[in-house]
Amino acid sequence: MSIPVKTLTILFAAAFMLPVALISFRRLYPFLTSFAKLIASATIAAHIALIMVWFVAQPASALEEWFWDIDREWNIQSILSSTQFAMISGIALVLAWKNRSEGAWRRLYFVGLALIFLYLGYDEYFGLKTCVLGWKFCIRLMGEALVVATVCVAISSPKRLMKWHSCLILGLIFIAIGGLILDGLPDICDGLFFIDLDRCFIISDAPDEIVEFVGGWLVLLAVLGQLSDAAPSLRPRVRRALVGWFALWILLLCVFSPVRGRVLGVPGQPVSVKFGTRVELHGIRIGENGLPSAIYIYVPADMSKDDVGYSVHLVEQLSGESIAKFDKLANRYTRIEIGGAGHQRVYAQYVNLKVPPHAPTNQALWTVLTVWRADGGEYMPLKVQSSDLPLLDDGQVILKELVLPAETSPTTSVPLASFHGGLALEAVAMPQHAQAGETLDITFAWRADETGGTDAIQFLHFVHEASGAWWGIDQQPLGPRLPTRLWYQGLADSETWQVPLPQDLAPGSYTVYTGLYGIYDSERLPATDADAVPWPDNRVALGAVVVEQ
Repeated sequence: MSIPVKTLTILFAAAFMLPVALISFRRLYPFLTSFAKLIASATIAAHIALIMVWFVAQPASALEEWFWDIDREWNIQSILSSTQFAMISGIALVLAWKNRSEGAWRRLYFVGLALIFLYLGYDEYFGLKTCVLGWKFCIRLMGEALVVATVCVAISSPKRLMKWHSCLILGLIFIAIGGLILDGLPDICDGLFFIDLDRCFIISDAPDEIVEFVGGWLVLLAVLGQLSDAAPSLRPRVRRALVGWFALWILLLCVFSPVRGRVLGVPGQPVSVKFGTRVELHGIRIGENGLPSAIYIYVPADMSKDDVGYSVHLVEQLSGESIAKFDKLANRYTRIEIGGAGHQRVYAQYVNLKVPPHAPTNQALWTVLTVWRADGGEYMPLKVQSSDLPLLDDGQVILKELVLPAETSPTTSVPLASFHGGLALEAVAMPQHAQAGETLDITFAWRADETGGTDAIQFLHFVHEASGAWWGIDQQPLGPRLPTRLWYQGLADSETWQVPLPQDLAPGSYTVYTGLYGIYDSERLPATDADAVPWPDNRVALGAVVVEQ
């Protein structure tokens, strides 16, 4: 059985939204005033209507597709979600005013609730939180504080208000599930139970937004319920003020929408890359996973919108093979002005590069950008004329170097040697006898206690115990697949060196030493043993190997 992903999304929406709405209508609606019922009903009806329009729409262009998309900023869907949060903010301020005889702490709670949802409404539309590292932690902390404050208020509130406090907390939980948990779940590409899908079911797209919709609506229902209790006969001018606030919020979103153009700095890393035909890359935005989430390019006005496109590839550094890619035609509906008349047509192009399950871990990767132009059914890459980013070739720009971490278990073992920069040599496996001219296998187990930054080379020295003569070999600790600059906190990996012993290597017992030195200054990294005692000359003694002829 095979169904389209859109149909599966609608089934998910129905299975989730309808029970919540029906239970709310039965259990909570009788306690609302007619004004509160109107606001709650209109909001949930608008959500359902827009989801159905998204389902049945057959967009004829990228602009139409964006306009109805549930998971995109700056469109009709995000206006409704943002306005719902603004409604909560406005009603919370009215509650703060209505509770002025209940004590300062209760008024402070509603003011805080209003400010938090005012910010959430702003960010729901403009989506600037993704430009801030650690935004999920900040949002989670804010939500947890709000839940604790709501519980404290509920404890001291009359019993009749308990249903509204519970509804508010449930709504916050749904918002957290949608925005923080579902947003991080992997895509479902291999089918769902006995159902085959026409493409990957991306949980972080429409499903998480639907759960957030419902969570926001429950919070709205909760504050409307408290308003109905505090002011059963709300004055007409207050009702008009609330409706006016809702309308003003929508107007402000339309006036300041980036779709109409805003004077901003690039919300990411400014860069300067010039391609042929006057196309320019002005910025990139990197997500928390190290992958690019947006690029900001200038496209000349005299070029057709279907002329220019871009491809972002995830490339193995060692083999040069592409393991994932994202291709799309450039669009002109999200304009960002970065200052000056010469850059009024810089457009945000969003990148949704999905890492496949089989992608290699603990290997150096690049994200590489190619800008191309359609020409008679062929796609011709534009040559790079100048760039402040490194190039893979004259048409490919390296946006970012990264590594996909492997799952590891915490270790409690004491390392054989600890090096400056959080690098640790856990163990070494080395034979005790070898034959000159043969290959000696030595396995090094490494771990990293800090995220990398040090670019180091490992040396391996064989010192003849009788004559003092020595021979050695140098290479990267984990080979060229993972330079130490990409090591991350928690890394645990090993590499087997295949050391070719010279044919004329003198027989005898050799003491084997190892250590690290910086690539750029050739200075050895400070090394200490298991007791934190420095190793002499910053080289670690590994034991002895007897070489025979």
